[in-house]
Amino acid sequence: MLKRLIARTPREESVFDPLNEPDPNPEIGPGLHPTSSRVDLHGYFKTILANRHYVIAASLLVAACVIAVDNVATVMTWHVPVPFSDEWIQLPGMIGLHDAGFPAGRVLSYLWAQHNEHRIVVPRIIYLMDMTLFGYRGYFPIVCIFVFQLLLAGMLAWLFVGKRRYSWETFLLVSLALVAAFNLVQWENFASTFQTSFVGCFAFSVAALVLYAKHALTGRALYLWCTILFAMLASLSLASGLFVWIVLALLAFLVHSKRYRHSLFFVGVFLAFMSLYVHGYTSPPYHANPVDSLIHHPLKVFDYLTVWLGNVAGTVFAARLLGLMALLALLVVMAYLTLDKDRSRRVEIYTLLAICLLVVLSGLVTSLARINFGLDQAMASRYATPALILWVSLLGCLLLLALDSGPPLDVGIIVGFILVAFVGLLFRSDYATTALVSFQNRQFQTYLAMVTGLYKVRPELLASPFPPPLQILDKVDLLKSHNISSFSAAETSPLKIGGTFPPRSMQRTDSCKGHVDAVSPTGQDTYQVTGWAWDEGSSTYPEWVVLVKDGNIVGLGKPGIQRPDVYAVVPSVKKRRVGWQGIAGGSSGMGAQNIEAYVSTRSGHYCRF
Repeated sequence: MLKRLIARTPREESVFDPLNEPDPNPEIGPGLHPTSSRVDLHGYFKTILANRHYVIAASLLVAACVIAVDNVATVMTWHVPVPFSDEWIQLPGMIGLHDAGFPAGRVLSYLWAQHNEHRIVVPRIIYLMDMTLFGYRGYFPIVCIFVFQLLLAGMLAWLFVGKRRYSWETFLLVSLALVAAFNLVQWENFASTFQTSFVGCFAFSVAALVLYAKHALTGRALYLWCTILFAMLASLSLASGLFVWIVLALLAFLVHSKRYRHSLFFVGVFLAFMSLYVHGYTSPPYHANPVDSLIHHPLKVFDYLTVWLGNVAGTVFAARLLGLMALLALLVVMAYLTLDKDRSRRVEIYTLLAICLLVVLSGLVTSLARINFGLDQAMASRYATPALILWVSLLGCLLLLALDSGPPLDVGIIVGFILVAFVGLLFRSDYATTALVSFQNRQFQTYLAMVTGLYKVRPELLASPFPPPLQILDKVDLLKSHNISSFSAAETSPLKIGGTFPPRSMQRTDSCKGHVDAVSPTGQDTYQVTGWAWDEGSSTYPEWVVLVKDGNIVGLGKPGIQRPDVYAVVPSVKKRRVGWQGIAGGSSGMGAQNIEAYVSTRSGHYCRF
């Protein structure tokens, strides 16, 4: 009888799930038979097929990590140590503090001083540290910017993991958050060191909201104290950071048992910060009046807001549509959640909605003050950071809602939207890379004009980092007299314009290749020189290209320009950015036929190409 029962019982065929099930043979592993050393390929591929969602999501996560690392390396490798835009305004104050020995009273007054409509205490601390410890070369603030973005992505990932631990949906959302945080569509926030204020404000705000969600879920006091800390950092980074207190008050009211106590506390802190903020405040004269904008131009404000929220789309028309979609989706979600009777099980969803609300409030205030600048200004790449935060949070909110209560079809639709957003960001990153490279090339021209001294006879060469350039001539002299930024010991070439070449300290070598492609006049006795160069001895770009005429140094060049044509036809060239651009000066005519170009290496060698 027992044999008959065994014969009639169907054998269940099981597939090992490496993420959800224990391995029946841990010492052997999936896809291998205990009695055989051969790999069971059929079982292996069957396992992969059964867990295809995990495989796809994990692959996207790995791709997002690779893209993030590559983008960070690109920005750090080709950063140009030249102050940009508002940084020039900060220089006299910082150098004055340095020369005075950083007296406490003056330091506090400088940190709290108004800049445009903001109080940028935290960013100014970063700039002072960069000047004092790192020669104001700009690398330290950019490292801070990427740390802020890592904080942003990490907090969102922590929130997602808390709701859907180790599921493939978590991998998918984390992948989107990571590729958005480091996407070059926000290149201005990565290329300009002044953007620590902008990036830091939103990263700190997201951290504060996520930490409060963790406090609501666990009751741990440490999370509440960290919430207050990050909210204060956000408020001391940018004016938009003040709104985090209002959003925290709303989030506390919705998800915490002590809703009234916490909400009143956050509102009180907001009022205290606001009273300090407006003390001695002066409205920027070139901004629109917010009250006038709201009363007399509400449609313009709404139009600017929609473009601001969707500016990652690339064009004003597409950005307007994307912004409208975001606002409509937020309204639908909020209307749906008004019927929610048990908010405690959806803390993560309400937190993501709070993040979206913070971004919308920031965009609204920006719109009220900047509608007079036009819609093109709303498409500035620095605004891509809050727009990306909005979309990652919104898509995450929709997916978590669908997983909680929606049918499988709804989940599949949201997953499809996330995949489209992921791929779309990759395509937008390619276009943004072109803008970043163009910016770097302009900065290189300014950098060369500064270190060669040609900015004195041609101030217009400084127009890229600060128009009108005549206003920063004295500030360039400050950099030079204090040996910082472009004139720091780590950056300045030992080869000076007008000196003889080669110096006795340099030794000749033959391990280089290159070419002078063009010499073009750009003004009276000033020339732009372009070409490519490669140091075969160290298999990398040369540190400098030295331009010589009649034995005298007449100009300098720096590598960093994409030259795929050279990379394709010269086997020994292993990298694409072998193109260089230089500036030369001289009263006599110059051309490719009468100018000599030399590679100057970091090891103190030189060779002609």
